[in-house]
Amino acid sequence: MRKKLLLLFLFLFGLFNVINAQWTIKNIDEPSFSYDNIIKFKNDSLGFFMGNNSVILKSNDTGETWNVINLETKVNIKDFQFIDDTIIYAVSDYYIGSGEYLTSKLIISRDNGDTWDSLVSFKGKQLYSLWFFNSDSGMLAGYDAIFRTVDSGDSWDTVWSITKFGYQYGELKQLIFSTSQIGYEIGMGRNQHNNPNFDHFSLKSNDAGLTWDTIKTFQYPLTTIHFMNQDTGFIGTESSSSIILKTTDGGDTWNETQVAHYYNSVNSIHFTSNMTGFAAGSPSAFIPEGPTSFFISKTINGGVTWESYDTIGIPLNSIYYINDTIGFVSGSYSLIMKSSGKINGLPENYPWHLVGGGVYIDESESDKSQIKIYPNPTNGILYIQPYNLTQDIKSIKLISTAGYVMDIMEPLTDNDLITIDLSDLTPGIYLIQVIYSDRNELLKALKK
Repeated sequence: MRKKLLLLFLFLFGLFNVINAQWTIKNIDEPSFSYDNIIKFKNDSLGFFMGNNSVILKSNDTGETWNVINLETKVNIKDFQFIDDTIIYAVSDYYIGSGEYLTSKLIISRDNGDTWDSLVSFKGKQLYSLWFFNSDSGMLAGYDAIFRTVDSGDSWDTVWSITKFGYQYGELKQLIFSTSQIGYEIGMGRNQHNNPNFDHFSLKSNDAGLTWDTIKTFQYPLTTIHFMNQDTGFIGTESSSSIILKTTDGGDTWNETQVAHYYNSVNSIHFTSNMTGFAAGSPSAFIPEGPTSFFISKTINGGVTWESYDTIGIPLNSIYYINDTIGFVSGSYSLIMKSSGKINGLPENYPWHLVGGGVYIDESESDKSQIKIYPNPTNGILYIQPYNLTQDIKSIKLISTAGYVMDIMEPLTDNDLITIDLSDLTPGIYLIQVIYSDRNELLKALKK
């Protein structure tokens, strides 16, 4: 009886999230996985989504609709930046032929993203990030070096390199400037090819990127960096509990803040004011214990503490808020979701069938399933029972249509029977995730 009451309470909590769902899907492209992507807005109305396979989407109506921008070449866009009223720079990479020859390319739009031209190619280079001060002067960073131009990309100087710094291998992930003179870069390097351990570091420039110095090494891999001003900044990490690091002295010292309780990579951080900021992320690798997941976090005290929404779902790569309430997240399958309020609450039409990690969804039991759910559909009472178990069930979880994950019981035996009363819940689909010792499945329970 105690378990039944607990489950009913959790379901009602999930129902509250459904009623107060805050996110709506504005774009999704199921045939295109398009894992890497980034979303930014130039102003309250004009925004862009860019990613793999030459995907560029443009919105002129605060993200309500997104139009496809066609590129003549096939590239994977890694980063982009608005320069002035009409110019946008983007950095990308692509493989030539059968994939042996990697080339990175800087492309430019002079008409607010409607058409694009190629400026310069970097053969054998993999570039991830860019920062332009104006249409003439800017920087690129990537696999092994930082490059600088002062003539709109006609010529480039190498201002920092992995090998000259003392490493044999490494990469630079993200470049950002807090003022016209002060810039930061995060990266990693290692001294030997067969050494699995990397050094994780941040670089700082005080002269507009002409010279760079190491100011800090870290125990966690660094994923993203965001500075609000020359003193206050944040670094996302890949760690066991989704750590964001905060500095208030220009990067000399960093303090840990936790945005999610599970193993995730903090992929994106964006602040709309000195106090209000947002973060999003997903696991950086496949986790056999469950399907893919994501988190969205919010702070209202300058990043000291974070409120987080953690659930299974399509991995998220980027987050951008126009103001304290209207924001966007982007993820795999060119997913774009818009919020007009809180960070929780997935839409009822969320594409659960695209949730990965070895998960499949079926309205009834699959051939491999060792779980019976009945009656399904149900008017109220739902029974969940294991049968003929040939392997351990580590746990079973209930997931509301809002994406709220609820533990039921672990472990389970053939004699267990779970009864759930759905009578007071809104009609719709509820998900049952079964986690076996070597696989997972996701079944649907329909409340009529």
